[in-house]
Formats: sequence, C-alpha cells, structure tokens
Amino acid sequence: MEVAYRGVPDDGLIVGTTVHGRPSVFADNWPNRARFWFPSVDHPSDKASVAFTIHAPSSWQVVANGVREHATEAGSAEAPPGRGPDGDLRTWRWRTRIPIPTYTMVVGATEFAVRSVGLAACGQAPESPRSDGCVDVTTWLYPSDSVRAGRSFRRAAEMVDVFTGMIGPFPYEKLAHVQSATRFGGMENVSAIFYSESALASGGDIEGTVAHEMAHQWFGDAVTEADWHHLWLSEGFATYFGALFFERADGPRAFRARMEESRLRYQTSDVTDRPVVDPDEDDLFQLLNANNYQKGAWVLHMLRGILGDEAFFGGIREYYRRHVHGTVLTEDFRRVMEEVSKQELGWFFDQWIFRPGHPVISTEWSWNAAREEARVVLRQTQPEAWPVFRVPAEVGVLLPDGTERRQAVVLDGRSTEVRIPAPSRPEAVVFDPDRWVLHRAPRRSTPEP
Repeated sequence: MEVAYRGVPDDGLIVGTTVHGRPSVFADNWPNRARFWFPSVDHPSDKASVAFTIHAPSSWQVVANGVREHATEAGSAEAPPGRGPDGDLRTWRWRTRIPIPTYTMVVGATEFAVRSVGLAACGQAPESPRSDGCVDVTTWLYPSDSVRAGRSFRRAAEMVDVFTGMIGPFPYEKLAHVQSATRFGGMENVSAIFYSESALASGGDIEGTVAHEMAHQWFGDAVTEADWHHLWLSEGFATYFGALFFERADGPRAFRARMEESRLRYQTSDVTDRPVVDPDEDDLFQLLNANNYQKGAWVLHMLRGILGDEAFFGGIREYYRRHVHGTVLTEDFRRVMEEVSKQELGWFFDQWIFRPGHPVISTEWSWNAAREEARVVLRQTQPEAWPVFRVPAEVGVLLPDGTERRQAVVLDGRSTEVRIPAPSRPEAVVFDPDRWVLHRAPRRSTPEP
C-alpha cells in the first residue's frame, strides 16, 4: 500500500525555527503523536522498520534513525527540482531495518555542526555497518552552540561501553546526539537522541540527561513496554542505569547522591498514593511521574540489594537478550529475574509495583548492659491504604569506639524486633545504613526514655 499526502502537520513534526531563528524541522512523537505526520499503528506494542527520504536545503544537515544510505550533492543530476530558502535542495535517505517503536521514528533537519565523539562498543554492535564493528558516536549541534554544548557529551562514547558491559550489545547502527526542538529535556529516539535546544544553548551541564537517554537505547527502545501503564520498564530502567554509569565512572558517592535525589523527588511527589503500574490513569503525559522514573529506579536498586550483583546483573543481561527488539510487561521482567536468581519474587513486585506507597519506619531501641545487647523495635507506620511491606534490610549499631555492629532483619509485619550484640551503650542505631531500601525514617534513632 502507498499513501500520498502533503501539508503541515498539527503535531508530531515541528516545522519552525531554532532558538537562534534559523529554519528547522524536527519530529517529536512521544507518546502517540507520530500519527499526525505519517500513517502508523501508533502504540508501543507495535514496532516496524522505517526509511526516510528528505529533501532539504543544501546548507542543512539531516539526521534520522538508522544509517544514511544516500545524500545527493547540491546541483547534481540526482538533486530534486526546486530551491530551498538558502539555495539548491539535497536529498537524504536514512533507513533502519530494525523494528522500532513509532514514538522513536524521527528526522531532524537544520544547520548543524556534526562532530565525532568517538567509537564505542567495538565487537559489541552487531548492527553497525562499519567494517570494524564499532558504533560511531556523534553530536549534531547548532554551530553557534557546538563548543559549549559539546561538553555534555565528552563521555558519550564511554557511556556506550559501560552500558554494553552491563546490559548487552548495542542494539542499533549508530548513535547521534542531536540538539533539537523537542518539548522534552531529552527524547530517546532510536539511534538519534534529541535534546532540548535551549538547555544546550545555555551551556548547562546535561550529562545526567545524556546518560539517562543513552540507557533508553537498551530499555524503552530495544526492549519496549507493550502497554503505556508499564512505563517504568522504560523510565525506571533509564533512571537507574543512568545513575549506574556514574557509579562505574565516578564512584559510589556520585551514585548515592543521584539515588538520594531520586528518593526525595519521589517522596515529595503527588503520586505516592498510586501504584507504579496505574491502569486508572488515562492521560499518558501524567505517566511521566516520579513513580515511573524515581520509584522505578529504586525498585531496581532494591532488587539488586536483595539478589546481589551477580544474580541481578545476570538477570538484566538475560532479560535484554531474551526480549531485544520485542515488547514486554512487568511479568516478563519478573519471570526472567526469578529464573536467574532461583527466587520467588511475586511478593516483591506486588508490593512495590502494583500497590502504592513505601514503608514509613520508626525505630526504638534500648541497651541491656548485663546482656551486652541492643534491643531494637522497628515499626511500619505508613497509612493503612498502603501495604505492610516485607523488607529485607540491615540494622546497624554505632558504638562509642567508632565501630559498628550489623544485623540482618526482615520486616514483615507492623512491628519487628531484633537484638544486636553491643558490648557498650550504642551512640545510635541506624536502619538500612547502606541505603538499599526506599523508605521514610530518621537516619538515626534515639533510645527509649
């Protein structure tokens, strides 16, 4: 079937000018705005290959999904008839044969300064057309912004290598980072990530956004939620793996700072009374919330804490291997993690994904000098509408000589008691000293009067 049409779309394809007043055209499809400019089954459960043929002024550069198959020279016999605002037209052809979601099918066209950041994922990029099997990582920035905006992408090739090592082979042919007119801070379009033009023009550091959007190439793009209400499989994963890049590259302190920021954003949001998978929400833009991003990231962090790094990352790699270029629901992820870890995890996903809230934990303790032990009582005091959580955790006793004694505990009721050896009166008792649990509580408790 061939469908012919023309005109200026109401949405999805932004025909306008850049922040610098230069003519531009950018696609911006999320969540279901691709339908405004090309016929499609505009839902994440359906993927397709795509090819674009674009006629643009000769002074412009054009980027799209996949690989560039062809670009005519201005004035050549192959050039299309007619003239653009700056002279002759050129024809660009881009194609990906890999099935991708419609919301990630894009073109971007304006005056760009195109630069290579470096090669990455060499030997781990099966779709790369390069003879060396590497991914070419590039930036497509407005010429007047290219120097200051380029600083945010200085580690972009390194990010590809880190994620390839953690998750699996890079799924696409190339990776372009594009300054654009997207309404979002970043948009994870397959192999052509779009970033806010104003954020890059201001010269601000958006490296955290870059890491987040790059993680989407694996989660959200290659492995896509089959239903919008399971958006955490995209946004929660990108938030967590974006933070994991900084753990690998900059150390645990940088990672903890990002996770603490996620915790605060979730706990101060207006969605704590709703589950992560929220089928009652009809407005898809309302799904761009702290449940799907920040709480979703914490769900993965807690799962890692319960399973340990070997089983957790082994499960992540198997989940990606099994579902790359396909679509998934939360149950698919749970099933893989259970198979790899050999643990039953229904309770975990039920309380953290399908039910609202988080534990609110109060801690009381007393010290028995004769027994040389601290008696600690942990109480879950969250609202009745939230579940009583099952929480594997640790409790730490801080002693006057600077040492710490720890005890593993599983909270599985409103009140849980644990006794910890303590040869001297503790300075404090700390629940979850390594911050593996999403909860609200004072970091240090005081003794019973």
